[in-house]
Amino acid sequence: MTDLQKRIRNDIYIVGAVFCGNAALKFIVPVIIGAVLKALQFNPQNAPVMTYILNITISVLINYALPLIMFGYLFRNKKAEAENVLPFKAVMLIPLFLAAYFATLTGGIVSSIFIKPTPFELPESSVQKILFYFLIIIIAPVCEELIFRKMLLTPLRKAGDLQAIIFTSVFFALSHGSAGQILYAFLGGLVLGFIAVRTNNITISIIIHMMINGFELFRMELIRNNVNTDIMLLNLFVAGAAAVIFLIIRRFFKLKNNCPEIPRAERLKLLYYNPLLVLSVALLIIVMGIT
Repeated sequence: MTDLQKRIRNDIYIVGAVFCGNAALKFIVPVIIGAVLKALQFNPQNAPVMTYILNITISVLINYALPLIMFGYLFRNKKAEAENVLPFKAVMLIPLFLAAYFATLTGGIVSSIFIKPTPFELPESSVQKILFYFLIIIIAPVCEELIFRKMLLTPLRKAGDLQAIIFTSVFFALSHGSAGQILYAFLGGLVLGFIAVRTNNITISIIIHMMINGFELFRMELIRNNVNTDIMLLNLFVAGAAAVIFLIIRRFFKLKNNCPEIPRAERLKLLYYNPLLVLSVALLIIVMGIT
């Protein structure tokens, strides 16, 4: 095994270990907090705002804060060569957003055929709504892009940019914790991964992620006010498909192999045939089923 292969293998062990811990916390922490609140005879229905704040705080700590701290420390010295980078202009935000939204929309449509969509309800109170919007539009995009398209993607690029994008998209999808969200999160993660690699600028993928989440919340508000959004979605679907074709023509999704020294089959083995990684995937799926 070469030195490069050993480094890739060690990095995958780190990824598996962190996500094993993350999956365990997703199950253990709510159980412990539930037991404590029960012992204190705390009734969530009597304090809905406080309960909502508590739930969001726990979610942010487990899903974002701890992985950011762990990956930030363990991968603190990891860097990647700026290969496969294209010149970026601000006007490209439009086709990139449309392509990313097309990917998530397509994934959502396909998922709904096999899995009944979970009813989505926006918070009613003003405090809850502010917290929810801040979480979905600001905190989630920033933290998720830093974790998956920066801290994870960067060290794994030595196994090949395409392989790193696919790998991080898989865990981005699993981290959403819902079977109905896996496909659209995976497809959206692929586009965001290409954006991060091609622009070599995590800020761009964060902005696109914010735009997607913000637009989706806007659409949910329209639905709640009995506004039919079908025509709007159809127009976005067509525009998104056109944006994808435009990016394909511009060769945006074509990456050169930046890891020629390791055969593709061997790279896939290093990335996915790892006991800790397999365990972390199994735990995340189990927690997904339980919650």
